[in-house]
Amino acid sequence: MVMSFSIEIVIIVVAALSAWFLSQLFKLLWLPKKSLTIALTTSGGMPSSHTATVVTLVALLFFYEGLTSVVALSFLFAAVVIRDAMGVRLAVGRNASVLHDSLSKNKKLQSKVMLEQGHTFEQVLVGGAIGLVVAFSTYLLFFV
Repeated sequence: MVMSFSIEIVIIVVAALSAWFLSQLFKLLWLPKKSLTIALTTSGGMPSSHTATVVTLVALLFFYEGLTSVVALSFLFAAVVIRDAMGVRLAVGRNASVLHDSLSKNKKLQSKVMLEQGHTFEQVLVGGAIGLVVAFSTYLLFFV
């Protein structure tokens, strides 16, 4: 089945965005001192909202269309996003932590260094689980 622009596409996009939002809200459970605004606007930490978003997208497309070229391409896109979150961005976050420690005497500079940028394997796993739950729930609610 080939999907043209329709309500189904809107449902899939809204579900992916909902997975991101839900993952960001879950960050309040792991970091209770964060405000809602900070939790919704920062990246990194538990769980991976990047992973939740792309897993929801890939899974819903697969549930809806089956194995098509669009699903294969979205899978590759998801793999790149997840690899970036675990690799490059995690390294950036670790480097930022070292920089943060070295700037501890200068509070003005210290506050501008963001610490958590990337994700550990566990954070990606939890994000992926959230993505699958959102995708499967959305599929049952709207497509079955």
